[in-house]
Order: sequence, then structure tokens, then C-alpha cells
Amino acid sequence: MDWFVKVPRLELSNWAPSENWEGLFERWTKKGVKGIILPLNLKDEIEKISSIIQLAKLGNVQVWVNLPVLNNQAVSDRTEKIANSLMHLPIDVWLLDYVRFPYFWEQWGNTVQEDEFPPFCYCVDCKLSFQNLMHLSLEDSTVVHLQKWQSRVIEKLIERISRNIKGVHPNLQVGMQILPLMSQKRRHPKSEWVGQNLQSLQRHVDFFSPLMYGKLLGLYPDQILSYLVDFISTQKQPVVPSFQISSTRWDRQRYETKVKLTDLGNRLTPLGIDAATLFHAKDFLNPEKIQKE
Repeated sequence: MDWFVKVPRLELSNWAPSENWEGLFERWTKKGVKGIILPLNLKDEIEKISSIIQLAKLGNVQVWVNLPVLNNQAVSDRTEKIANSLMHLPIDVWLLDYVRFPYFWEQWGNTVQEDEFPPFCYCVDCKLSFQNLMHLSLEDSTVVHLQKWQSRVIEKLIERISRNIKGVHPNLQVGMQILPLMSQKRRHPKSEWVGQNLQSLQRHVDFFSPLMYGKLLGLYPDQILSYLVDFISTQKQPVVPSFQISSTRWDRQRYETKVKLTDLGNRLTPLGIDAATLFHAKDFLNPEKIQKE
């Protein structure tokens, strides 16, 4: 199992490891960590990101860049401008995040009423866009119409970004993070409720990364694995799940405190999953804690 660690936001004062990056990368490779995920925020300094990328490649560590792609033209244009300034660097994967219509899943959870309209902004621009694309007023539409429109908007956005990236680096992989929404009635994946239609999006990305944040959602490990089984069956692209893990143990939840990453990997491998990303993995910036494991 290959692990990819997302470092904290680089503009924060505590972003740096407690030793130099070269030493940290050496320890990571000994523990099965294959790469680093750098979150690209609008306030980041390009020079800082560039220097870390160069050090990682010298240490034979893969570099993924986590790119926030909001369904907002102003933010999207700013993000793409920053991304374009990094295109000359040896990046292995662009991991696209926030590619969806707004949904505060951290507060509302991941179970949705699929027959109801999603609770996001229905502004004048969105209503006009819906009417032009669907040839139907939003007031006269159904949830099915709305989801088709959402899916088309998000697919168009992903298609453009992926084409731009691969136009510069044809062999570079593009992944997409997916909200682990689930239908309350049928208990199956329902990410299309926020425009993430896996069937259409799989044509434009190389893999999907569902955000399996057990601690945030209150999901037990068996529930997470059950969701992944259903997720894999709904589309054809490889799956690289993202786990919320604050230490070298999986989630540190009271009911699973002794499960280590090796145990997690052993449970993922039979599903055909050979890589996963780690979020909130602060202990992976601490060489002493890594050494103990």
C-alpha cells in the first residue's frame, strides 16, 4: 500500500516539519510513504511550494498538488493562474478539490434526501444558467432536472481543467476528490446530489479520491469499507481514498484505537485499492513519532 501525506496549509506558521525536509522524506520512504500532497491555497507563495517540490523529487518522493477548484468563476480563475505558474515543475499528480456545488457536509453530515432539492444558493445567475442549458425554468423543474444541470456544469469545469493540465503534461495524472454522500433511502453513494456524477466525470480524470473522514462523519471502519465497495462498483476508474488520521494510527477513535496503517492497508488491498491519502496526519511531520511506529 502506497501512502500519500497531505501536509498542513503552508501559509500557517507551523507548516514546517521539526527537522529538515530531506531528513523527513528519508524517514517517510522507510515507512511506506510514497509521496507528499501540497495544498495549493490562494495565499501561498509560489517560491515556497517550488522549493519543497524540488527537495521532494531529490528524495525520490512523489509530489501531488491539491488544487481547490470552486464552482466560482473569480476563485477558479485565480486558482488556475497559480496552477499555471507551477506547470513547469516536476509534479506527478494534480488532485482537484471542491469540485462541486456548495454543501456544508462538515455540519450536515453525508446522508442526503435524494428526492429533495440541495440546500445551496439559487441566485439569478444560476437560474439563468439552468434555464439556458435545460430549456426549463427552475421553478418548473424537478430534482432530476437539477441534478442533470449540476452534473453538466461540474463536468464542463473538470473537462476544461483536465484538458489544460494534460495539454502541458500528457502523462501527468489528474485525480478528483469526492464527497462521500449517501442516499438516506437506498444507502448507496449519491455524490451527484452536488454535481459529482461519477459516470460522466470518469471520462476526464484518472482516479477518484472519496473523502472517508471517519472521525468527522462518525463512521466506523466497517461502514467506510462498505461504502468503498459500493463506490468502486459504480464507476471504472481507480479509487484512492482519503483518510482522516491525526497520528500513525487510523483515526484514533475510541472503538479502533489499536488499528495501525498496516492494518488499514491490509483491509483495502482486497478491494483492489493500492494507494490512499492521509489528511490531518500531523504526526508524519514528527520524526520521533514516526520512528516509534
